Amino acid sequence: MAAKLPGLPLTPAVAVGMSAATAAALRLPLAAVVIATLLTYQSGAGASPLIIEGAVVAYLTIQLLPGPPAAEAAPEVGPRAAGAPSPAAASSR
Repeated sequence: MAAKLPGLPLTPAVAVGMSAATAAALRLPLAAVVIATLLTYQSGAGASPLIIEGAVVAYLTIQLLPGPPAAEAAPEVGPRAAGAPSPAAASSR
């Protein structure tokens, strides 16, 4: 898919896609830029601005998209003893 982009060699195109995917998945754009740059450093310095732009656009897109709908709380199964602490209270000790 990256090989069919006009005017963009294969290695920088893969680097841009890699940085965009990493920034969108991890939500860490700086880490995405560093990882993509280190893995494709042989493509030259001209790919760095494209890598940065890909990471920033992917990060901003993920931030602007609405999140998944909130799941409804599942009803508790079975009765609880009157003196038994709740699981949340037990884990906070």
